[in-house]
Amino acid sequence: MWLGGAFGGGFGFFEAGGQFVDVAAGDEYGADVEGEDEYQQPFGEGLPAHDGGSGKGANEDEHEPGGEAGAGAMGFAATVEKEDAGAGGDGQGGGDGVLANLGTGAMEAGRMALSIGTSGAVRLPTDKPFIDPEMRTQCYHLMDNQYLKLGAVNNGAIVLQWLKESILKTDESFEELFKQAETIPAGSEGLLFVPYLLGERAPIWDASAQGTLLGIQIIHTKAHFIRATLEGILFGLLSITEILLPNPEERHKITIMASGGFGKSELWLQMVADIFQMKVIVAETIEASAWGAVLIGFKATDITVPSENKVGKSFLPNKNSKEIYEQSFKKFKKIYSLLKDI
Repeated sequence: MWLGGAFGGGFGFFEAGGQFVDVAAGDEYGADVEGEDEYQQPFGEGLPAHDGGSGKGANEDEHEPGGEAGAGAMGFAATVEKEDAGAGGDGQGGGDGVLANLGTGAMEAGRMALSIGTSGAVRLPTDKPFIDPEMRTQCYHLMDNQYLKLGAVNNGAIVLQWLKESILKTDESFEELFKQAETIPAGSEGLLFVPYLLGERAPIWDASAQGTLLGIQIIHTKAHFIRATLEGILFGLLSITEILLPNPEERHKITIMASGGFGKSELWLQMVADIFQMKVIVAETIEASAWGAVLIGFKATDITVPSENKVGKSFLPNKNSKEIYEQSFKKFKKIYSLLKDI
């Protein structure tokens, strides 16, 4: 009999009396598991409070540099075979992130997963292990020759929630805030936000990192601050993507499969396309990690299922925004190193 379940932020399938495989059974988003509240909830209904720690002094299973997620921090499969196995056969399992890629169809060549909930991640499939010489990213194993090279950030939509509740102190919905941000041109007219409010994981791995707001002028309004926040969160994810896909020409051939709560905002999705200069498709698989666990279980039992994945709208990059975002991103990458020792 085959059973499935979730454990420690990961999912697994095993055959009673057979083998058990635990592949990176950790939660790359800290306390937030893909498919839960912040992923299915429209922004207008608010984002959930983040109860996974601040990243400063948090334990290693959550946001502290040193591991994306507890038991699976090294990112490779651990296979345990019971010596007294009776029925034979073997099982498959994985962490929520790698299974979300599978569940949304983002394990295919030419696709990259980008998720933003309370935190965020970028995950790119590859057919062999990838180890960054500077140790800025991670690598997970799914099965056979299927791997994911990836990076996760602490500072996703929780930064937007902080702006709304702690700085703007407004009861306006996120939809209303986005409408205001839409009135501001790309680049926020020089306002640049490095949103390291919770320290940061990839690519800098610094629990003491702090946020920085640069270039404030008398012309800047509430709408500028909202847009700069949205842009800053994406610049953080782009800094990981640049490591995973260092060749810009090759990068632009890859399609981003977007998932998470931010997929409710067409403005933010278009900003992804413009900042990354990559095509974006919205993945609409419900409970992507759980569906990925089901798919891997089917494979282990030789059950064939359709490989089609539900997708939504597509967004193409606006070439008119390319130069301004490139200039902003160059500044973004310099700020942390310039200010970290002050």
